[in-house]
Amino acid sequence: MTGSQALAAIDVGTNSVHMVIARPVPGGSPEILARERVPVRLGTGGDDMRRLMPDAVERAVAALVEFRHIADAHEADVVAVATSAVREADNPQGP
Repeated sequence: MTGSQALAAIDVGTNSVHMVIARPVPGGSPEILARERVPVRLGTGGDDMRRLMPDAVERAVAALVEFRHIADAHEADVVAVATSAVREADNPQGP
């Protein structure tokens, strides 16, 4: 990220995907350019939540595609992190 370049931070959570796009402000708080949240329910894969279900993965991918479009519109760099529902799943690459 350079100078006043915007940054899109994406959190792929167990229940929803969140994104905040902000631009640094010298000597002040970042300027929030956009906030988005889409419920995806990745953590619904059975009793132990160890499997990513196809419909949940589709919802998450659709949210990420939309978030990418929004980030591109703001010319923002993108950083994303995933919850343990993804990291610890038996099928982290999807169904």
